[in-house]
Amino acid sequence: MELPPWRWKQEVWKREYRTVGRGMASARGCATVRGMNRTVEYEVIVTVRADLVAAWEEYLPGHVADVLATGCFLSAAIDRAAPRRYRCRYTAESQAALERYLEEHTAILRADVLRRFPDGLETTRAVWGAWMHLTP
Repeated sequence: MELPPWRWKQEVWKREYRTVGRGMASARGCATVRGMNRTVEYEVIVTVRADLVAAWEEYLPGHVADVLATGCFLSAAIDRAAPRRYRCRYTAESQAALERYLEEHTAILRADVLRRFPDGLETTRAVWGAWMHLTP
């Protein structure tokens, strides 16, 4: 009996998932594969002009707190790769929560950033969905 395409993909996923779970690290007791997670990561990377770094570092924690106050995210993290490059990672419970944030809150929050920093910021954004978590 031939499987329908959706069922075939499900079977392939199960087989691949089991194979990964029995990989060399797992055989040695070094890793556990966790299933897929439904959370969504919203990532904003900002490169700041050198003369704005002090003002940006003062502003950013409050901005991230305002984003969290929308209730659309479970948590946030601010990373710095270099004195002028920052990444904010926001974790949403679901794609629906992220979409609510994008539809209801981004216009006001982005306008505030642009009001305070009309130039001197280069921003990129990405949305990441959790695929698989590995733990020791």
